[in-house]
Amino acid sequence: MPKILLDTQLKIDARTIETQKKLYAALIHFYEEKHSFTELTVTQVCHYAHVGRTTFYRHHQDLTDIITVQLLILINDFHQRIDSVTTLNFETGSQAIVTEIRNNPLLFQLMGWSQSTDLMVHILSGEVLNILNIREHDFDHQPILATLLAQNILNFALTISTHPEFNFEQVQQLFNLTIPNLPAPID
Repeated sequence: MPKILLDTQLKIDARTIETQKKLYAALIHFYEEKHSFTELTVTQVCHYAHVGRTTFYRHHQDLTDIITVQLLILINDFHQRIDSVTTLNFETGSQAIVTEIRNNPLLFQLMGWSQSTDLMVHILSGEVLNILNIREHDFDHQPILATLLAQNILNFALTISTHPEFNFEQVQQLFNLTIPNLPAPID
């Protein structure tokens, strides 16, 4: 089976990557210290991350953008994982999704903490729509289906991220029970 060519590697210079890592680590710190996201300021995050406010605003509009960039990095990693799969089907695709969820629990916890899930659903629904189009699924209400799948996947990830006691196989079983396997396109 040909690759679905989702690999759209992010082209970001090393300084920008390092800045993002510092800002993301700062958000994690404030989350783990139980600070209120709504009361957190750019100044506090920049100070903790040792990043200037000018640098912050060169790349971000607000603190939620740090989480958005991390989601885009996760999506890029997912693209690479999927493009390396020799046989793409529901099983291998769901394994790739579960792997990303298991590898990034703090990202999903930060989404809940920041109350940015609606924005993240919007981003994920675009990715789901791309995959549906690539797999040639032609439904009457494809954008609605993409949004519903994105909401389900994100809600699943948010819930699983707070349950580290589940091993990979258990998470995979739960995923397969909660996220539908779309039928193959009709020839």
